[in-house]
Amino acid sequence: MLDNINKGVFVSEVSQGHELAQKEPMDPDWGPTSNQELSDLLHGQLGGRFDIPTVNCRTDICEIMAASKIGGSPNEDMQAFQRIPQLLRQQPWFAASGFDMANTPMMFGSSPPDERVLVIMYITRK
Repeated sequence: MLDNINKGVFVSEVSQGHELAQKEPMDPDWGPTSNQELSDLLHGQLGGRFDIPTVNCRTDICEIMAASKIGGSPNEDMQAFQRIPQLLRQQPWFAASGFDMANTPMMFGSSPPDERVLVIMYITRK
């Protein structure tokens, strides 16, 4: 099985995004500010539905990881998160920060037995 992983069988935009994000150095001007702006929006929009343990912006990539709260509605939770890209585009700071939503990999999964929706999303800047 490890041979399959090493040969790229499980390579996806999401796994590649994670690897790239982890390798990036921190841009001290852009990274922390972008972290805060994204965190504030996500907690304001999804705080009642999701735990958002990771918002990690470095130089050109922001990685967002979230899990819906136990006892929610998986379909409604997924739909709520799917509205986030549109909400981001409406924020004045979003374009000013140089974000680019042309290619925004987003992966949804679920966590049995509690049926939490798990989300990984990447946003890049131009």
